Amino acid sequence: MKRGIVLLLCALMCLAACCALADDYGKAVVDAPSGKLHLREKPTSDSDSMGLYFTGTQVTCESDPDDDWVEVKIGRERGYMKGKYLKTGSRADKVSSRFQQGRIDATNYARLRKGPSTEYQFICKMNDGDHVTVMGETDEHWYYVKYGKEKGFVSSSLVSLSGSSSSQASSSTMEPAAPKTWKKAYLEWLERYADDHQTYDLIYVNNDSIPELAVNSGAEAGGCQILTYGAAGLQVLQTQRLHFTYVKRGNLLCNSDGHMDSYYDYVYTIRDGRWQCIAKGLSWGYQGGFNEVLGRYICQNYQWNDQTVSIAEYLNALSQVYPSQQAVLPAFGYDWGAIMVLLEE
Repeated sequence: MKRGIVLLLCALMCLAACCALADDYGKAVVDAPSGKLHLREKPTSDSDSMGLYFTGTQVTCESDPDDDWVEVKIGRERGYMKGKYLKTGSRADKVSSRFQQGRIDATNYARLRKGPSTEYQFICKMNDGDHVTVMGETDEHWYYVKYGKEKGFVSSSLVSLSGSSSSQASSSTMEPAAPKTWKKAYLEWLERYADDHQTYDLIYVNNDSIPELAVNSGAEAGGCQILTYGAAGLQVLQTQRLHFTYVKRGNLLCNSDGHMDSYYDYVYTIRDGRWQCIAKGLSWGYQGGFNEVLGRYICQNYQWNDQTVSIAEYLNALSQVYPSQQAVLPAFGYDWGAIMVLLEE
């Protein structure tokens, strides 16, 4: 009898070990040509995206990483990624991350959570002004970040992006390039980082003869990249989300948008060939719905350049630095093929 029980227990232990081994396919690292990879609900490109994750993000494989589609886990998020864009073993060590740097923008602190929702247990508190490394963003606009030794999720409304930690590229600046034409510089960037899901436009932000190249990622999580070229070489501005306007040849651009009860207005200019943020406005605390006259949601709290202000003071400060009545929207009328032909002329 005892021997039978012992054998049964051994069999159950072996079965459990085999099941655990079958589910344990190890770690992999995202390595997408465009710099970001969709996490899909189902193993098909037509499936809804659950978010975008930057090259260098580590995932846990729950199916064979050599398959066409791989079931993966990122924190508490589970979905599918294309296997050809995941690297394992020694190949993973050679991947250069293309993360973005961010700073906590919270009244007091923000909570790092195990999953992308306030329902998930929080890991730790992050104080206003603390720096985080952004590795991706979910479709519900939660950033997947690294904070010290911890990894988790935080609402993107509480993070201001500042640039890329990649050794290959930067969201706010790149190393000055050797003398070349602006078309060649843009082409090299597109060949390295763009994909055929994006749309493009050539716009004139400042008053020189070289247009800026605006790249619409096609996903709110990816935002827009706006390339300018001049004495400082190629410089790239990464917007939060997709919406921005600009004053044609007025050297002003405003990234205005919001979500999850938090809104912002970031005003940029080009100085000495580099993008510079010259004003920052934040508002939060949904109060009065969308005001058609003002073209924005009415909130309870307003900050302009980190100072608490009233809504009237906020709107006046914004109008002083950015003449929205003169601003225009980018058209994004070029697809991949069209913009490549245009730049190769």
